Amino acid sequence: MDKNENESLKTLVATAGIYFLLFWLSGALIPFFPLWLDHQGLSPDQIGIVVSLSFLPKLIGNPLIAHIADSTGKANRLIVALLLYSVTVYLCYFFADEFVAILLLTLAAHFGTSPLGPLMDRVSISIRKNGRDFYGNIRLWGSTGFALSALCAGYIVSGLGVAYVMTIPITILTISIFASRYLPVEKNTKKRVERQHLGDPPLVQLIRRPELLAVIVASAIIQSSNGFLYSFSSIYWQQRGYTTFDISVFWGVGIGFEIIFFFISNRVVDRLGALPLIMLSGIFSGLRWFVLGMTDTREFILLAQILQCFTISGNVSAIMAYIRQNAGAGYKTTAIAMYTTLAMGVFIFGSIQLGKWMYITLEISGFYGMAVVSLIGALVAFTVILYKFYTHEGVAAENA
Repeated sequence: MDKNENESLKTLVATAGIYFLLFWLSGALIPFFPLWLDHQGLSPDQIGIVVSLSFLPKLIGNPLIAHIADSTGKANRLIVALLLYSVTVYLCYFFADEFVAILLLTLAAHFGTSPLGPLMDRVSISIRKNGRDFYGNIRLWGSTGFALSALCAGYIVSGLGVAYVMTIPITILTISIFASRYLPVEKNTKKRVERQHLGDPPLVQLIRRPELLAVIVASAIIQSSNGFLYSFSSIYWQQRGYTTFDISVFWGVGIGFEIIFFFISNRVVDRLGALPLIMLSGIFSGLRWFVLGMTDTREFILLAQILQCFTISGNVSAIMAYIRQNAGAGYKTTAIAMYTTLAMGVFIFGSIQLGKWMYITLEISGFYGMAVVSLIGALVAFTVILYKFYTHEGVAAENA
């Protein structure tokens, strides 16, 4: 193995490793952070406020950090800076025992960790060798980390106690700092940054691409259809007689097929095209949610969970490929940040409220609402496909 191949391997391993660690961190904190808050003496209402407001920094931090990354071409250095900042914030949790202090620290922590996702996606879609895209092969390690996190973190917390939950993010983020030295450095950034300073800001450039924006919105809507699954599905299935073990199997099947699809996603995108795959992901996600709402039968639930490979892997791989192919180098990170902010911020908040309203007020399955959400995303993608087709046909007729 020559020097270049060795460096390429280190880059792939480091990038995949950071994905694994960051998703592991997310999967560990989701169940155990509220327990830590309770251990600190916060009331249920205060815990609800801290958890619900934690998504707010995403709305500010993601666009801001993405703008800096696109304007400077230094996404890899920003990742290191945010990791260092986040470790510092999480260390401060050991000195916080009041509601206001914990709330402010949580907002500060999410301001540092939320932009890491878009930045890592930006770095990953830039990794190519001999024309091959490695995004799916890298991103699957994030799903793997998330799948393993709750189990491993459970052993850690049960062994050390809830008081030591905050040692998990400090450890994970510190390891990520060491791994980040092998992240790829974007090439030819000097001339691009010089042109960037003479042109429009990244967000303005993105807004001037309504077709790209529409595709981002379509994919974000489909991704947000996970709202009811993430918020109420465990309670929903428990009320239908399933044990926590059964529910963990349902989740495991979904994540397992998500990982498998990520492994082959590059070939699927090449074969179908990014935009058609987004549309198909919306259609199959709609089918998944409809089946989960319609039946309580174990076998059908397991079959429906297989379609998570489209809801997550197919949709995410396709939108990242579409952004890589269609967004200019000067606003790629901004486009990714727009997607994550809409998908896992604005839109998923709306889908959670829709699912909650249907489940609690109307007393019907919230999964039906998620089916509608997915199909809306598929319809938006289909509209863009028609627009591109007829625009191309019109241009071809004029040139004939």
